Amino acid sequence: MSEFYCILTQAGLDAVAAAVGGGPKVDFAQLAVGDSAGAYYEPSAQQVALVNERWRGAVNRIYVHPQHADWLVVEAMVPAAVGGWDIREAGLFTAGSPGTLLVVGKYPLTAKPAPGSGAEKDLYVRLVLQVTNGGDVVQMIDPSVSMATVAYVDDHIGRTDAHFATPDPFGLRIVARDELGRAKVGAPADAGHIARKFEVDTVQGNLDAHGALTSPHSATSAPTASRLMLRDASGRCQVAAPSAAADIARKDTVDTHAALMAAHGATSELEGGLGRPVLRHSVTGRAKIGVPLDFNDIARKDTVDIGVSEHNGLFSPHGATSAATAGRLVVRDANGRAQVAAPSAAADVARKDTVDLALLGHTTQTQVHGAYHGRVNAAGTALRLPAGWSSARPSTGIYRVTHNLGTTNYTVIPANGVSGTNDMMVVGQVQASYFEVHSYTASGTASNLSGFQFVVHVD
Repeated sequence: MSEFYCILTQAGLDAVAAAVGGGPKVDFAQLAVGDSAGAYYEPSAQQVALVNERWRGAVNRIYVHPQHADWLVVEAMVPAAVGGWDIREAGLFTAGSPGTLLVVGKYPLTAKPAPGSGAEKDLYVRLVLQVTNGGDVVQMIDPSVSMATVAYVDDHIGRTDAHFATPDPFGLRIVARDELGRAKVGAPADAGHIARKFEVDTVQGNLDAHGALTSPHSATSAPTASRLMLRDASGRCQVAAPSAAADIARKDTVDTHAALMAAHGATSELEGGLGRPVLRHSVTGRAKIGVPLDFNDIARKDTVDIGVSEHNGLFSPHGATSAATAGRLVVRDANGRAQVAAPSAAADVARKDTVDLALLGHTTQTQVHGAYHGRVNAAGTALRLPAGWSSARPSTGIYRVTHNLGTTNYTVIPANGVSGTNDMMVVGQVQASYFEVHSYTASGTASNLSGFQFVVHVD
């Protein structure tokens, strides 16, 4: 048996036996962790509680491992709000208080920083349980969640409830849309808070009510000084007699001038040119002018008809071209395409070569979306590392990657490259200037990898 393991308690054995005999399923409802009072001990089937329980919470997820049908994965999250102790023991309980201890285990030493220490964070505890052929022992296969497999990460990315995301308005929780694409938030207090439909509907209701007023702000249709103008029941409103040139004209003012049918010698006919300069509409509302010569002359219908007809027949108006020519309109070529110059500003139109180059660069980057990526071969030589990083293999099964992060607050996720199906790959050391990845055979002997890649997330 490995150094760290779990066993079924007598209550757990009884529960499994009852389930096999057709009774109720085994109820892994709560997961608890403790510090074993500061020292390790060997779990006993007669235990009914942890030696020194520090935290207990509901199991977040139980599922069968996708590659191993006899592996049962049990997960729970120890929140950032608790801590200040180490984890050395773990147990699975039935529901209720205090609950029945079904599984007790010896857990690898894991620190849970205290709240306010600057290192506090949510800690996911994952127990992968395997029932042996005898049916009476459950072994801890993969108790650490600080190193995730590629399959685990892919599964985590695909989950819609990751990190306890919810569409309900719970504090300090990630927002997830429900099946209709909606989500709720708490009532806004500051100007920058997200508004709810309730607040929007309230504002819209107030605007609708204001818009329905027939006399807002004491508006009137009478010619009253310093008051808004309001149309009366007939759609009219009045103003005082105009004085300045820009004042609104009244009907009586316009009527007086309009009574002059041929004011200023106006006529609708083409008579004498300069001798009769003012136009007057005919009874049909039309008037005639001479053929325009200068660009600012009034156009006639025959002139406009000819120009519009000719312009409508152009396939490349205003010198439009499909080539990347400065100061020219764009027209599609025979294949429906058009070209532009290489973009410079962010709002410039992108070209196919720009997009292709961006896609090619993204696939070879060593720092994408805030994470650092790297790849090392079997000899410890870097195949791809971020700028300023290096790698080596100091001894058999030990690969050291030197970096320039200057902090230990990061998580290393190695993947790919285990040379044998029974070999193990773990993160050995995490220092401010380097980290190590160690490889062992199933029997615990150091062994070299065929190469591996890693992702580093800075907390």
